[in-house]
Amino acid sequence: MNIVIVKPAGDYYFRADSTLNHKFLDYYCPEAVASLQVTPVLYTRISKTAKCVAERFAKRYFDSFAFGCLIDDATAGITPAMAVSLDGTCVMGMDFRPVDDLPRGSFSLRSGGHVLFQTDKAPDASRFASSIVAVSSRSMMRLGDILALELTPASPIERGETVTLCNCGTEHSFKIF
Repeated sequence: MNIVIVKPAGDYYFRADSTLNHKFLDYYCPEAVASLQVTPVLYTRISKTAKCVAERFAKRYFDSFAFGCLIDDATAGITPAMAVSLDGTCVMGMDFRPVDDLPRGSFSLRSGGHVLFQTDKAPDASRFASSIVAVSSRSMMRLGDILALELTPASPIERGETVTLCNCGTEHSFKIF
């Protein structure tokens, strides 16, 4: 299984399945990582193999969505050989909702008592479709792969903070150590 992260500008990259934290387990940050950041994402599970998908067919490749976040080393990229993602840093529960429920969604991401992201606005399902078209034009997506759309730029977080995700009324929390 791959996790495809799509940035707001449309570029994307892959994360290994070892980065998936679907049980909202506490995150133990490696000592070598000086600072962290968190990014809210809306994600879907690919429902069938996708390769060179045309725009008009893209909605056939997903049928549900959920809300999660990515944790990243805030200093990654400064040194070109440094890893971009760390194990256990794609925090995505498996509480998917049907795409038909998109208009009724409310999502929030809080950390250290601060709201980092909040919306009651309906996510745009067409962004999932256009991302499937773009990714499948260069890379095959398989059944069970996860496509995650970054919603806003990353926000800094500190060790010791508790991160709370609210996905349409369901709340999950985990601590950063």
